[in-house]
Amino acid sequence: MVITTKEMYSEVYGILKALGEKYINKLPKTVLKVITESKEENYNPEYSMSIPLKEQDINRKSLAMIALLHYNYWCETEEDRAKLKNILETNEEKHQKEMQEKYSNDKIFNKATTKIEEETISEKVDRFVEVSNQSTANIVEYKQSFFNKVIDKIKQWFNIFK
Repeated sequence: MVITTKEMYSEVYGILKALGEKYINKLPKTVLKVITESKEENYNPEYSMSIPLKEQDINRKSLAMIALLHYNYWCETEEDRAKLKNILETNEEKHQKEMQEKYSNDKIFNKATTKIEEETISEKVDRFVEVSNQSTANIVEYKQSFFNKVIDKIKQWFNIFK
C-alpha cells in the first residue's frame, strides 16, 4: 500500500489517541501540533490496544514514526533508550541479513548457470538448426515491377550516351 505523508500522520495520530493522554502529554506541543496539522482530514484510522499493532495493518512509516517518538520522548531512562536502540539494531540486522540472502549475487548467478548447464550440446545444436531454418524461410524475394524496369532501361541509355 502506497501511503502519503498526510496518511502517515493520520495513522500516528490514531495510534496516539489509542495510547491515551499519558503518552500524548509527554510529547512537546510543537510535535503534537505538527502531527495534528499535517494529518489527512478525511482519513481517521482507529486502533485498539487490545490487538497487537502488527495485526492492525499499520504502515511501516507510521511504525517508524512511533518508534522515533518512543525513543525521543517516552523512554524515561538512558537504559530504556539503550534497550530500544538495541532492539531496533537487532531488527535492522535481521532485515539486512534477509535481504542479503534473498538478493545475493551468488544465488542469482547460480540460478542462471544452473539453467545454462542443464541445456545439453545436442539441445543447443537442435535450437540453432531450428532458428537457422526459420531465418531462411523468412527470406522474401524482391521482384521489380514492369514500370521500374522501364525506368531503369531509360536510365541505362542515358548513362551510355554520356
